Amino acid sequence: MLSLLSSVFLSIAQAEQPIRQEWLQGANELTPYGRLQVALATYDSAPNNDTLLELGNTHPHIAVMLVEPATKMALEYLVTIPSTERHKLRKSDSIIRKFDSMDKAEKKQAIAIAKSLGLSKKLVAIRVGSFNGIDIAMEISYKHQGTTKRKTITLAQPFTPEFAQQSRNILEEAIGTKPLPPTTGQYSLMPFENASFELRFREWDKGVGFRFENPEPVGTASVDEDIFMDGKTSVRFYNTEETMVFPNLSQEIPVGDTYKVRFQTFVQAKNARVEYRQDATQTKIVLDYLDSNGASIKSDVHEVRLGTYDWESVSIDSFVPEDATSLRLTLGSSVSGALWFDGCSLIRME
Repeated sequence: MLSLLSSVFLSIAQAEQPIRQEWLQGANELTPYGRLQVALATYDSAPNNDTLLELGNTHPHIAVMLVEPATKMALEYLVTIPSTERHKLRKSDSIIRKFDSMDKAEKKQAIAIAKSLGLSKKLVAIRVGSFNGIDIAMEISYKHQGTTKRKTITLAQPFTPEFAQQSRNILEEAIGTKPLPPTTGQYSLMPFENASFELRFREWDKGVGFRFENPEPVGTASVDEDIFMDGKTSVRFYNTEETMVFPNLSQEIPVGDTYKVRFQTFVQAKNARVEYRQDATQTKIVLDYLDSNGASIKSDVHEVRLGTYDWESVSIDSFVPEDATSLRLTLGSSVSGALWFDGCSLIRME
């Protein structure tokens, strides 16, 4: 009997898995709108705890939206809006829903959200969209003592190490089982340590990415506890026109076989610019594949954008070459101004 029941449950799990794969393959999970579509598709399927666990194993940052009270109510609201409005979200467009134009079901859910957040029932509108390129904001406007005020629910946050761990903890409390990332195969996490610099520079090697003829001044690579995207710290590179030696940070990660990986990080810049003889092409992220002798087989390079901007996602899809035994990941800046990196991850995609 136990064997028969196990076979039944296995068959159900195997039947559900292609559906979840279809959700993930049908949306660009690197974008907040794509992550929102995966969450809505999951919600529409009336998921049970097994489905939430399966999604939470690989995509805890998406699964958590279906159990965290505020985000779950936001999803419940979004399924009540007209299909034309949901289509706009699928096309990565923002929407504004005026309370007076909502139908009965939508108004009921909007009022339920306001009540759960302790807001006035005098709702004005609900605006939904990605206004920073990182996540989705559901902005609820309401009247309070004659003044229009706003409250925001944040949805569709990206995968980052610290937020993923936080999401797994929330899922465990909600469904009774903690999701665990796969150790092999698609969506497994590569053995990349201290990826959000919560342990300062542990597991990272400080080196020199670029230098002029003089040994100093040396630029700075420091842990920043005031500006961060994931967890409570980030790494900050800072150089000036006088800088002669430009530091970098690297970490070597074991790899094997031949498969596709995705490196993702988040970058912020303040007045990052070329001065004097500086070379903008040396401000970059490098994935350098090494053989068993430490010789480079292949390098994938992403030049980091200069200027001033808030956090933005940078992702690199890369194929591990044959005979590679490790990947050396390097972050560095060779220009004046400040650059921050945070929320790094390295995931096997196939």
